Amino acid sequence: MTRYTDVILTSGGVDSSFLCFQAAQDKTPALALFVDYGQPAARMEEKCARRVAETAELEFELVKVTGLPLGDMIDWRSGPSVVPARNLWLIALAAAFGQAVWIGAVPEDWSDYADCRPAFLWELDDAMRTAYDAEVRWACEDRASRVAYLDQHGYANLVWSCYGPGPEPCGACASCTQ
Repeated sequence: MTRYTDVILTSGGVDSSFLCFQAAQDKTPALALFVDYGQPAARMEEKCARRVAETAELEFELVKVTGLPLGDMIDWRSGPSVVPARNLWLIALAAAFGQAVWIGAVPEDWSDYADCRPAFLWELDDAMRTAYDAEVRWACEDRASRVAYLDQHGYANLVWSCYGPGPEPCGACASCTQ
């Protein structure tokens, strides 16, 4: 198995797609890693994540995980959908593929998702460096800047940012409204 310098956890949404296109712009050889853990939007997310990776000319890998508790994701229409320890296990899983794991955490998510906060990511970065000589990275741009970047470069039509299964965004979930 190839070990990559950079692994981008991708959901096919705005935040992770922004990271994929940044890696492509920087000419960083990277892997776009999509994890299907049974989330309602998995089919649409994977479709968009594949399109983004192909457009950005990144390698793409799909990992399927079953049996995890989905927490609030079961009722994705009712607000923030918190999947217990999701970023913890996503980052740990991605570290098996490469040295630096990129996650699309943004400031807008900090109040609803504790595992998107810099304090959590810094601590996890320290642990990953100590145990595996791996890093946790994230970009500091806010969501509006990321959306503007995708729009400006003609990539906005490639992404899926909805917790629902599609085929059209629901327009009401926390992902659609943020």
